Amino acid sequence: MSATISTRTVFHPQHVSFILFSFRIALVSRCVAEVRAFSCKPVFILSAHYSLSSADSMVSWDSVVQSAHVETLVLILNHCRKQRNPHFALITYTFACEQAAEMHPCLGNYLIPMLADCGKLDVAQQVFDKLIQVNEHSCQALILGYVSCENYDRAFFILDIMRERQLNPSMFALQALVKAAAKQRCLTRGQKLHLDIVHVGCEKVSFVSITLVDMYAKCNSLQEAQEVFDEMDVQEVVPWNALLSGYISLGLYEAALDCYCRMKVDMVDPDACTFLCCLKACCNIRDLERGQEIHAEIVQEGLEGELYLHSALVDIYAKCGSMDEAQDIFDEVTERDVVSWNVLITGYSERGLAAKVLIFSEQMEFDGVLPSPVTYVCCLAACGNLGFISQGQEIHGRTVKEGVDVESHVGSALIDMYARFGLLSEAKEAFQKLRARDAVSWTSLITAYADAGLADESLDCLEQMMSEGVTPDSITYCCCLKACGSSVSVGRAQRLHNLIEVEGHDENLHVCSSLVDVYAKCGLLEEAADLFEELPIQDVILWNSLLAGYAFRGDSNQVVCLVNRMISRGIIPNDITSLNVLIGCSHAGLIDDGLQLFCVMKEGFHIPDTTNHYTAIVDLVARAGQLDEAVAIMESMYLEPDAAGWTAILAACQNLGNVELARQAFDFAMDMDDTQTALFILMSKCYSNITGKREGSSYENEACKQV
Repeated sequence: MSATISTRTVFHPQHVSFILFSFRIALVSRCVAEVRAFSCKPVFILSAHYSLSSADSMVSWDSVVQSAHVETLVLILNHCRKQRNPHFALITYTFACEQAAEMHPCLGNYLIPMLADCGKLDVAQQVFDKLIQVNEHSCQALILGYVSCENYDRAFFILDIMRERQLNPSMFALQALVKAAAKQRCLTRGQKLHLDIVHVGCEKVSFVSITLVDMYAKCNSLQEAQEVFDEMDVQEVVPWNALLSGYISLGLYEAALDCYCRMKVDMVDPDACTFLCCLKACCNIRDLERGQEIHAEIVQEGLEGELYLHSALVDIYAKCGSMDEAQDIFDEVTERDVVSWNVLITGYSERGLAAKVLIFSEQMEFDGVLPSPVTYVCCLAACGNLGFISQGQEIHGRTVKEGVDVESHVGSALIDMYARFGLLSEAKEAFQKLRARDAVSWTSLITAYADAGLADESLDCLEQMMSEGVTPDSITYCCCLKACGSSVSVGRAQRLHNLIEVEGHDENLHVCSSLVDVYAKCGLLEEAADLFEELPIQDVILWNSLLAGYAFRGDSNQVVCLVNRMISRGIIPNDITSLNVLIGCSHAGLIDDGLQLFCVMKEGFHIPDTTNHYTAIVDLVARAGQLDEAVAIMESMYLEPDAAGWTAILAACQNLGNVELARQAFDFAMDMDDTQTALFILMSKCYSNITGKREGSSYENEACKQV
């Protein structure tokens, strides 16, 4: 049989690939020999193996690597890096780690950037650890890689190695590390990097300076941010934006707007980021007028179509209470994402427009935008406000299905909603399912118990919260103090006060106001007054807390004195102030003084009438024995009367022995609220005092049934 190849012989693709690789291997080896013999430029080697990256055979590639010299491997690694081909790179790496890295240190330093660029940081680190001699390029590659994947501590570890080996980091590596320090809010690291930047001599480079300004601003060191900023050529908008963002992050909103004014004076054109910062500032200080000015400038620059600016505009109008304008701006854009919808829905939620929240959340889904946890939080609050328990439970089911019910803010909203419905067991169950219990979720549960009048449970929650290592915040303490006030628990209030001082919350105005309130409710008016006098700011709420304490004690002289002091210090009384005056005078039996003071405040400070005011006036008149006048007020008031007014008349009838009017007052009060056990007790006592025990027994029995 002839040994010649038949013309019918069929070559498979892998055979062709093998033959081509044989030629390429020979060509690469020949080029390497040329480099060694004649010092030719290595570009010929690159040309020779350039097409290798298009091959599919890993076995063929392995044969190239194993037959190559150091120069060939260096060029292969460099080419793999450019092609970002991790498959061929890893084969090269395996061979290089076993042989080539030991043959020449430069091979490892070529290998590390390639692996880092391909996302193989763990492998790159292994190579780095084995190298005796590393250079700036391999260190920079690792630093940039670690920063990009937010492993900042590891990036700074590589920088420390560079410092030990007296290697100078490049400005790109330093800039990346400054960004890392900004993300970590680590001022000390940022300051050391600033010194390195000065040492390298790149502190005047624009993008490096901008990063420094941003880092100092985010680390709350605006003075240093301003110093770097002042050394820059600030004709660009980016450094201005970095400074603006710094002011915003520190809550210095007026300073941010002043900075924007200086920017305009320096003739620097704002961009969308600038306007976004300014809108945030206006939004936080509720400055609608300046927000409208920024809005006009955005329109002038033609940027109103930017989605995030559009959302910020909706937000500022909503936060400032101009929901019609917010709705108009929202309607101007047809393409809306979940952020845009949430801004509008949150605006309606914060204004207490619960029905609108549910309407627009449905419209949002109708338009094909899925709700986010923020949407669910607003909808749960709306259901709680409207008493829509079924819809609230349905939304709860959706959060469970999507797995967001375990998130703190969603879980807290569930607790709040169920607490409003009086379903404390469901509220506690939602709390127990949370992935992590933070101060917000604990405070929601504490508030739920406090609002239900369960002071002991509230304070037990506080103890458990602290035992689990969660630090209470000022809001938590305010809720616990509220629970103490509602249960008139003096001992626990004093222990809480001691804890507040230990934890350093005794300078918080809201906490101190709550302390004044709880001491006043517990009858410790001297302690309340001492705390009150120590506070640097005394607003109308604080004055009212102290007034309420003296009012319930019936110390009308002190009530009148406090009101006069309050007005003399420029504090405008409100409806609660006038209510406390009426209550104080009522308990003291000073009908004329109470009515006179009430009229003076109503006319002088334009305080509107409320049902509570009329109830207090009825109580004032009835306590003074003027029952006919009290009934006339109840029957002639233009506001809807409540059961409290008739209850006050019933209580006065008990003391004055008017059984007939007592029975009428009882009937009216029962028509308005038939759940009050106190009505039966008062009626029973009224009969017992006047006609004897027998007639009042039926009311007493009914009171027992109610309980």
